[in-house]
Amino acid sequence: MIFRTGEKAARDAEFFNTLLERAELESNAEWDEFTIAFYGETNAGKSTIIETLRIHLAEASKRAEQNAFITEMAKAGLSKATFENAQHALESASQQLTAFESDFSARTSTSKSELDALDRALAAQQQLVVSIKAAASFWKRMSFLIRAPKEARDAKQMAAQLQSKKIDTACYFESLGQQHHSLKNAKAAAEELLEGITHKLDTLAQFADGRIIGDGHSDFTRETRAYRFGTGHGMFALLDVPGIEGKEQAVIDEVLKAVQKAHAVFYITSKAAPPQKGEKGQSGTLEKIKAHLNDQTEVWTIFNKRITNPMQLNGKIVSEDEQASLNTLDAEMRKQLGKNYAAAITVAARPAFLAVAQCLVPFGQDEKNKEKFVTKFSTEKLIELSGLAAFSQKICGEILTGFPAKIRKANFTKATTGLNESILAIKGVRERSIEPLIESLRKSEAAASAQLAGALEELNADFVAETDNQIEIFKSSARQKIYRMIDRDISNDDFKDALESILKAELPDLNTRITQSAETVFDKFKKSAKRALEDYKRQTAELQSIHGQFDGGRLHSSFNLNIKIDNGINAAGLVSALIGGALLWWNPGGWVIIAAGVATTLAGAYKAVRSFFSSDYKRQQQREAADKNISNVSWEVESSASSTASDAIDKIREHLQETAASLKEPIHTMTMVSVALGDSVKSLTALSNAVQTQATA
Repeated sequence: MIFRTGEKAARDAEFFNTLLERAELESNAEWDEFTIAFYGETNAGKSTIIETLRIHLAEASKRAEQNAFITEMAKAGLSKATFENAQHALESASQQLTAFESDFSARTSTSKSELDALDRALAAQQQLVVSIKAAASFWKRMSFLIRAPKEARDAKQMAAQLQSKKIDTACYFESLGQQHHSLKNAKAAAEELLEGITHKLDTLAQFADGRIIGDGHSDFTRETRAYRFGTGHGMFALLDVPGIEGKEQAVIDEVLKAVQKAHAVFYITSKAAPPQKGEKGQSGTLEKIKAHLNDQTEVWTIFNKRITNPMQLNGKIVSEDEQASLNTLDAEMRKQLGKNYAAAITVAARPAFLAVAQCLVPFGQDEKNKEKFVTKFSTEKLIELSGLAAFSQKICGEILTGFPAKIRKANFTKATTGLNESILAIKGVRERSIEPLIESLRKSEAAASAQLAGALEELNADFVAETDNQIEIFKSSARQKIYRMIDRDISNDDFKDALESILKAELPDLNTRITQSAETVFDKFKKSAKRALEDYKRQTAELQSIHGQFDGGRLHSSFNLNIKIDNGINAAGLVSALIGGALLWWNPGGWVIIAAGVATTLAGAYKAVRSFFSSDYKRQQQREAADKNISNVSWEVESSASSTASDAIDKIREHLQETAASLKEPIHTMTMVSVALGDSVKSLTALSNAVQTQATA
């Protein structure tokens, strides 16, 4: 165990704890032991290499497994002779049973055929006796009572022979049945013996060398497993990481956690070629390496040369062509990872494992393969030829030398890289999404406000036009009615009564028509305002959908920017509030009283001069008085209606000012988000600078 000393260690720990809390790396930070992640393609041999190192470097849990294996082996009392004898016994019993059952079937068929033939012969003989007796004369038949014909005597003898044959056959097959039962019991006993040995072998397999090695199927390793070693340099750990192919989505979190924890990464491949690039929008191995290992400070490629025959170990295990391909691989990896990439190391994992494996399941394929290799080479030679000796020396020497400094560098590099990626991602979100969204919202708000203002102006103009139109209708109708009365040469008193009566009759209709016109105009405004507000609400949602696809890059796993804009607009409710407030001021019910009062006054003024005029002149003056009274009443109605409408529109304008503030809420919200992101960038930048300073302290 390596312990960092004194004040510097305490300062590092305190600083890094703060950093981890900010960068969400706390669960993946490792300070005390150097950690190497075995990362790479599915079925590339990661577990085989790790198992070989566990045995070769005497990893503690592996020693415990081997001790358990030896104990179980002693309990089992197994030997090659015992296993082979059990196999031979089962094979022999199976063959004997098979041969017997085949012979039994043939004997059964033969016996049945013989008995059937005797049955047929007896039946024919008996039929012959019947025919002879039927054809014989009376006296002949009487003689048969004293001595049966020869044919009858022969039939009796044949029946006795058949019965004897059946008894003998039954006894014979009873004996065969006993033999069959004995053979079946012998086979069952042999099977039971071999099954007991197999059960013991299955128990041994739980502790055998190679237990963690996959069976060739993808995704054999689903969870990261750590194996810890102690050397003269201190503690280090090897992480067996799930493959980056196969059902990668099911293990991606495990892969990312493992490489984040590691201070060095071994990229394991069984191909002497650069990693494949992706196609058609799919990430290839090369893109995954770039994404997963970009913040690593030390990356090695381990080329696992697949060797299954001892003859392949004669000479160098890497051909000239393979070495050229590995040089190309090194160049491509260095291009992707820069100075953090080291080099490629070659090892033949399978023969290396067979060389060091000591606890293999007896009589299994691994034991047979080991025997095939150790017959050709000694264990020491196999360790050398497979590259295991050089590989383990590389780990325990060059890679682990000065590992406390490597741990420090790796941890700070990951933190700095993570912070810088977060800074870039937040800037990208702000520049590509938030700011364009704010600008679009401003334009949408301005358009909505202009639309509402235009609708209000149109409301005023429409009301004036509709009121004028209804008043003109009122004036025309009242004038026609009073003129018809005047043409009858009525008296001034009758004129006064008629005019007042006509005005009182016409004004309620005018009131109704103006009110209906006002309702129509206000309803039109209501629809326009509602449409404007709903358009704004829809545009706000669309803008958020367009600009709200926040591409946070690495932030997806460590930063959740989930902004929901509530524009505060309830179009139907807001418009109802606008119109409802306005109509509280709409009360034209007093127009009739006002108009009637004006008519009475004017008619009274005319009464003072009524006796001075002739009949024609009187009618002319009555018409003028009628026109004046109707005009004055119309003016009063128009003034009252205009005043009422003005008050209502002023109220609507006040509500629109409140609505304008609501329209600006999304802009205010997103502006605050933008400011917060800007502050985050400043804070993270300061933290990143502090990390870099601390890393070099």
